[in-house]
Amino acid sequence: GGQLPSRRVRQGEILRTELLTVFCGLMVAAMTGIGYRTTVQMRVDIDATVAALEGAGNAPALYRASAEQGIVELKLWAVEELAKINDRIYGLPELIRLSKETNQTFMRLRNRTTNVRQFIEGGTNASEGGGKDNPCVFYDTTDAVPLHYDTRILLWRKPDGNESIDVNPPGFHEFGNAVPSYLENGRPAPSCFIHSYQQSGYFGEFLGCPCCRECVIAEVVVDEVLTALPSEADLRKLNQILDAEQAFPDIEALFGKLSQGITKLDEWVSLVNDRSKNVKGVMRTTLQYMDALQFLVWGTSWIALFLLLSGMPANSFKLVYWCLGLGALICGLILFPVFGFGSILTIPYSDLCQGLPKSGGDTSVFLSTFSPTGDLQDVDPSTVALFQDCLTRVDGRLWSIVSMDLGLIKEDLARFDLSRRFEIPKVFETTLNTQVRDLTYAFTNHFDSIARMTSDNKIFGYDSMPSYIGDSGELVFQNGGVIEGSSSDALANVINNILASNMNERQVLNACVLRATTDACRSKDPAVYDPECCPADRFREGQTPARVMYDYSIYKDRLQTLMTEMQTELFIGENQIMEAKRLSTSLEYNITEMVAESLKIVNTISNQLDNIGSCESFNSVYSRVRHPMCERLADSLDSFWVLSFLSACAWLPLFFFLNRTGKIAMLRRGLGKVVDAKKKAREKMKNKVSNLAGDDSTQV
Repeated sequence: GGQLPSRRVRQGEILRTELLTVFCGLMVAAMTGIGYRTTVQMRVDIDATVAALEGAGNAPALYRASAEQGIVELKLWAVEELAKINDRIYGLPELIRLSKETNQTFMRLRNRTTNVRQFIEGGTNASEGGGKDNPCVFYDTTDAVPLHYDTRILLWRKPDGNESIDVNPPGFHEFGNAVPSYLENGRPAPSCFIHSYQQSGYFGEFLGCPCCRECVIAEVVVDEVLTALPSEADLRKLNQILDAEQAFPDIEALFGKLSQGITKLDEWVSLVNDRSKNVKGVMRTTLQYMDALQFLVWGTSWIALFLLLSGMPANSFKLVYWCLGLGALICGLILFPVFGFGSILTIPYSDLCQGLPKSGGDTSVFLSTFSPTGDLQDVDPSTVALFQDCLTRVDGRLWSIVSMDLGLIKEDLARFDLSRRFEIPKVFETTLNTQVRDLTYAFTNHFDSIARMTSDNKIFGYDSMPSYIGDSGELVFQNGGVIEGSSSDALANVINNILASNMNERQVLNACVLRATTDACRSKDPAVYDPECCPADRFREGQTPARVMYDYSIYKDRLQTLMTEMQTELFIGENQIMEAKRLSTSLEYNITEMVAESLKIVNTISNQLDNIGSCESFNSVYSRVRHPMCERLADSLDSFWVLSFLSACAWLPLFFFLNRTGKIAMLRRGLGKVVDAKKKAREKMKNKVSNLAGDDSTQV
């Protein structure tokens, strides 16, 4: 109310008013700052347009020289780049060599795995198996069907492909119980016998050898790896070499076709140059008034904002109101009029640029203006060709004169495009074994379990013996406690009971060969032990179980030797696979890049030829003139026009907050008549207390 403030303003309202004033001031500063930048850009765009128009006259002479020089450079570049591609295949011979060695390693690993399995499971049973190999077959306990192991999910599958519920399925010897493997001392493997001791002596009864489930898994793993390893023939298919020198005659032949049409278009350059003369005069005139325009439209707003910036910290309501008044003049006399009258220039200029077809745009509407009837068919064909095949085409259409296009150019260069020889990534699916594309996933999934196989594990026969035949006909084994255990039939217990001693396994084994100069228990005799092996005067009736205990030790040592041989090949295979994966990953990257680069080079050659054949000078004249004039200058004019309106609109909310800020500045200067808020509050509370006291008296 009024020129002076009539009420006290709360601190929160003061803060909000000042913040909003600053915010609106910043909006005005931002709009005018951007507007100033548009006028700076407009000056640059006008200079660029004038320079482009002046340079158009040199196009005819530059065109042919540019085309010929471009062909020379293109041929040299193409030969050099194509030759570089062949260097990417350098790792293939090493991968082929390594692939052969890896295959041989896994063949040996397969044999070593079979040796372990046959040693545990036993060999051919001529009487029951007809002299055939007699490995264990693992069956589903529910359906009694043979199972095969799935290395991907680490489970067993039935013949119909469904998963078996058995994690550790029982195994059977296909042709009856196999003949035990024989140890180096000529004795059968003790793991295939039931060992018991009665009062009349020690008895060993053959029942059957254990089935090695882990061996079967290892064999399946190795077989799948051998199947998955790429062959030499597959790898050699990746050996694709480009004949880089052939690029010279191929490019020359293509340029020969293009040369037939080049001479037919040079005459059109002068036409473009002649039609640009009047435009240059208009542009130069505009530049003379640019400085004054910048100050009038944008500089005056900055002066007003400077007044505000000076007045607010000093609580100068005069400077604030000067800012308000100057802003009102700027909006009413400058910004809104500039917006209104500017449309007289901006809108027709935009319409002119919209009428000129863009490079790559539709030229039919523009070309129809050359016809008295408006029918494109009536326009001179050379004029149509000029715009459609040259001036307004990004890729150029000079090749159409000789019935060529970009696709046919690429076809002539197809011999250098490796993407026509490789189908990426399908070509790698069975050829390159990498960490990402793990063709040997079976090996990866089971390496640790095979590497950890040891003869100490009782399931492989050491300290193990058949116990009974189960309900399904499979042998059930006692794993552990055969040599040392709580049972009275444990070999150590039998020996200690006979000798009234307390020896453990290691002590018994040492005592068996204590007197012999050599390991008598390992001397080979298919019928009897060497007398020095666990001598009778030392072990008495415990000699036989002591020798059986020693057989278990020989069995364990032999099994560990076989497992070590297997694992040695396993570790060699692991190193070879890891190296092959490294080489394959590098080769996959190089071949992928090789294919991409060859395609890129073919596309580059094709595009360069197409650009050379797209009347480069004609397209340059048109583009150099139209781009700064219509793509840049038109945008600058439109931006200037719109920002004058937005700057004026940004002032409107600022006027309100400037008025409030001025009143606040007056209050801070002590101007205005306002009621003391604290005094008013005390009087209000006093009246309220009096009213309450009167009400209480009435009630009494």
